[in-house]
Amino acid sequence: MDPYRPPAAVLTEPSPAGRAKRFRILPVLVGGFVVDFLGTNVASVGLGIAMGRIAIGLSSNSSYVLVEDPSLLLWSSVAVGSLFTFLGGYVAARWAGFRFLLHGAATGALSLTLSLPFVFGANETTPAWLLYGGPAITIPLAILGGWIASRRAASGRAGERSR
Repeated sequence: MDPYRPPAAVLTEPSPAGRAKRFRILPVLVGGFVVDFLGTNVASVGLGIAMGRIAIGLSSNSSYVLVEDPSLLLWSSVAVGSLFTFLGGYVAARWAGFRFLLHGAATGALSLTLSLPFVFGANETTPAWLLYGGPAITIPLAILGGWIASRRAASGRAGERSR
């Protein structure tokens, strides 16, 4: 055996028996629009309201707390958006049932496209890390969701075989 030659590895995802090997758009639309876009916006509004209520309770001047130092609100919004992007890729990939990474990537691309108006419409006070960092991690997070979905599906198929 040649020590300088890498072992052969399968780089394609096998499609389940009886399924067409084509791309499925409905899971991507549900994962990208419903789960990611709507979920992020609804959760962000809820988060903003909750943080405003907490700030009112903690400070006599709540507007100062949220306006002068919005870093907690911004970081929590990024965390919420990242979670829903990951979930959107996961939902799309699990629903598609095959080509998990492709469906996750397509979900990320749709989510990125939907978020671009917010990026271009941002004002000059929006930090650069938020403007460029958020869109930069969108597709990788959705692919990660697709990858986790593929691992879960593979472990489920392995469990079915052992019964």
